[in-house]
Amino acid sequence: MPENMLVRKKETALFLIDSYNDLGYQVYNVGGNDLAAGLEFVKKAEKIAKFNFISANIVDSISSHLLFKPYKIIKSGNKKFGIIGITSKPKYNVSGVKITEPLYALNKYLPELKKRSDYIIVLAAINNIDEAKIINSKTSIDFLLCASTYRFSKTLDFANSMYIARCGNIGKYIGVISMNIIKEGLLLENVSKINNQLSYTEKRLKSYVKDMGDKTYDEYYADRPSILNVIHSLQRHEKELKKQKEKIVNALDYELVRLDNKIKDDPYMWKKVNEHKAVLRKMGIKTKSIK
Repeated sequence: MPENMLVRKKETALFLIDSYNDLGYQVYNVGGNDLAAGLEFVKKAEKIAKFNFISANIVDSISSHLLFKPYKIIKSGNKKFGIIGITSKPKYNVSGVKITEPLYALNKYLPELKKRSDYIIVLAAINNIDEAKIINSKTSIDFLLCASTYRFSKTLDFANSMYIARCGNIGKYIGVISMNIIKEGLLLENVSKINNQLSYTEKRLKSYVKDMGDKTYDEYYADRPSILNVIHSLQRHEKELKKQKEKIVNALDYELVRLDNKIKDDPYMWKKVNEHKAVLRKMGIKTKSIK
């Protein structure tokens, strides 16, 4: 890697950690690719962070001692969330570092984490092979949140008693998981698939509204029965979905947010980005213009 490119990547990585501080990050799972610039640099970034770096399977290559805390427990409302981090092995070796098998690391720390948590969340910078191993092992976790994969989830998947979400590997999407616990003792119910279908149905119905004016669907499409049949089918489906949603007590939802021009820029963060780019330019490093 050219020297100025390495410098740019390092400076940008430190800038991101500083930005995560402003965004209120609570925990960060160290992935294998984060070690590309070496362990010493990651430790430098960790000192800047106002949140915990975690990893249950990144260890010292000689002593086999963990190089980061394996997990972090965060309390929200009256619930405790045990958040544990794992990563797959990168394609390169990192001096002084060994990455143990992700599933082995999970099984090592889950017993103690279960005793201290209401829900267990696995932050997983893993490849498809390691993901499949964890899912098929039926390991007792609540949420498997996958990074380092090209795939992304529009709804929460459910397999072997665990919910699975993926946000892709290019930073184009953010996944938001929310739970609304109304009655203790009842299980969470996944409402994300219903909401996704509702959103699709509503968009389809809105697509038929154009140029209708004050007319109803039946009036406007009276001479086009095939279209009217589609509309009626969509309306029935929408009604049924809303009935299903109303029956859910403890709702678990997931939204995949696309980071595009519809997302309003925060002036403070935008100013920080421009300041960072100015620093890079002073160092003789070219930056791309962002509008």
